[in-house]
Amino acid sequence: MEQYVLHVTHKCNFRCHYCYEKDRDTTYSTEEIKATCSEIVKCKDQFRVEFIGGEPLLAFDHIKFAYAYIRSRVTLCQSFTISTNGALISESVIEWLRLHNDVDVSISLDGGRYANSLRVTNAGAGTYELVLSNIKRLIQEIGPDRTRVHATATPYNVGLIAHSIDS
Repeated sequence: MEQYVLHVTHKCNFRCHYCYEKDRDTTYSTEEIKATCSEIVKCKDQFRVEFIGGEPLLAFDHIKFAYAYIRSRVTLCQSFTISTNGALISESVIEWLRLHNDVDVSISLDGGRYANSLRVTNAGAGTYELVLSNIKRLIQEIGPDRTRVHATATPYNVGLIAHSIDS
């Protein structure tokens, strides 16, 4: 099954110490999102779509637009995933997810508190407690089957992966 990755923005609300991205300010126009979606819907087989960024929830309107555009044109799209850093899980995001049960959320968390210490906000604050709280909230609100957690392995946390899984 094909999987398409739709980059909706470069903007990010985190400043992870290991991030390789240079452009953290650009966002795409609705026309650019539409053009990409137009190419995606040409797929003749079943497919999935993953929304990424920067932080894709900073361009939540683009996600909603792309979802509606694709859904209105094809039935071959099996599912959608929003890959997020997990900080911007608002009530409006949860409400939208409740209405669209074919959209999953994948949140990045680099492990336990210590392993996650290089993921900080733009102001330099830690993110672990907020992200962990939002993971629990999503599990409660939309279910564990639609909530996933993924880790970014870096040279700084790879030695902590086993400990992070156990904790």
